[in-house]
Amino acid sequence: MKSKALAASSKDMAKERLKTILTRDRVETSKETLDSLKAEMVALAKDYFVVSPQGAEVYLSTMKRDASDKSETMLVCLLPVSKAVKNQ
Repeated sequence: MKSKALAASSKDMAKERLKTILTRDRVETSKETLDSLKAEMVALAKDYFVVSPQGAEVYLSTMKRDASDKSETMLVCLLPVSKAVKNQ
């Protein structure tokens, strides 16, 4: 049974990767552009928080925002934050 769970997990991961690639292509954004954006987002967040750049993720995702069938592309930025930086 463990192998079925692993296969389902691998299948879901592959589907998410494909969705990310297709969304990136539709918006005409390269991996290099997203990497550059991630670096800039980390640098900006460091003005306000203690951020770990190793765990940072930036990607595009397609989501439905309401009951309509219309999907929108969203920029998702995940930054590991350990605490706020005190005002200087």
